[in-house]
Amino acid sequence: MLVWPSGRNALFCSWGWAFILLLAVSSSGLMVDAATSDSSPPLTASCLKFLALGDWGTSKVESTAKSMARYVGTEGRELLGCNATVSSVLLLGDNFYDNGITSTDDPLVHEYFEKNFATPAFENTSFSVIVGNHDHRGSVRSQVELTDTDATHRWYLPRPFYSQTFEVNKLRVLFVFIDTWDLVGGEAEVNGKDQRIKDEQQMRWIKDVLRTEDVDFKVVVGHYPIRSARRGTPGLIKDLLPVLLENNVDAYVFGYV
Repeated sequence: MLVWPSGRNALFCSWGWAFILLLAVSSSGLMVDAATSDSSPPLTASCLKFLALGDWGTSKVESTAKSMARYVGTEGRELLGCNATVSSVLLLGDNFYDNGITSTDDPLVHEYFEKNFATPAFENTSFSVIVGNHDHRGSVRSQVELTDTDATHRWYLPRPFYSQTFEVNKLRVLFVFIDTWDLVGGEAEVNGKDQRIKDEQQMRWIKDVLRTEDVDFKVVVGHYPIRSARRGTPGLIKDLLPVLLENNVDAYVFGYV
């Protein structure tokens, strides 16, 4: 846990490669832990619970999905002291290795997503999705279109960046899902010179949506890290981090590393 200059407690959470994150938000605070322990603090009356999974789009996802299943339903209600089922699974990008998908009918959609998250444990679970750098090697538009073509209506990626507000009783949590690949200008390099064009439209949108005041918590979800033990993203440190600080964001959850 890090304490930002604003004085609010904030979490930088990195989870990739079959590592499951439990995130619980209640009136008493925001709690986070790896899904590895059955111990839990006292239950809170009102809370929202989320699972996050990054860099998941490989053949290894089958075993990961089986591990996740126990935390989605009633068996995972009391983990992290939150007597609730999972409100949503956050998919943190790199959904289809190595080169994304080419259409909504791409075989990888069934191989990685539909087949592994079609068990009864997930049948009523929504998936809030962002894209990563590997997804940009294919058709991001096709992943957006899956929101409408997914027969189960569980895949949710209405556009490359969007927001959702989750609510229980009087607790409101704003999730802001962003496309960090576009935000830092992708990977464009010509003759050894950086030719990246940053997504200024997305940055203006982020600033606008984070000005929302009628929520109890603000969580931003992106693929690239701002800072982590392994690596950071200079463009996000320079341009995104000040915006999160200014708007009292409580957590930034990411994959990639």
